[in-house]
Amino acid sequence: MSFDSPLILSVSKDERLVQYGRQRRLSIDNGRCSMADESLMGAALEEAHRARDAGRAQQDALRLTAHPERVDG
Repeated sequence: MSFDSPLILSVSKDERLVQYGRQRRLSIDNGRCSMADESLMGAALEEAHRARDAGRAQQDALRLTAHPERVDG
């Protein structure tokens, strides 16, 4: 076998369409996965913010019960 000449593959139009269809489906599926990932990340971030805010509220409540004369703004 000689590697001097370029290798030419013959691919029919139907085969190209099938391959394109597979790639397109993969692209769509990957897009759905990335949107789902973004949605999960967004939900996790919202939950983290809620937990942070609840923690701050709890700290404020503890601070007020420990020192009711001090009210910080």
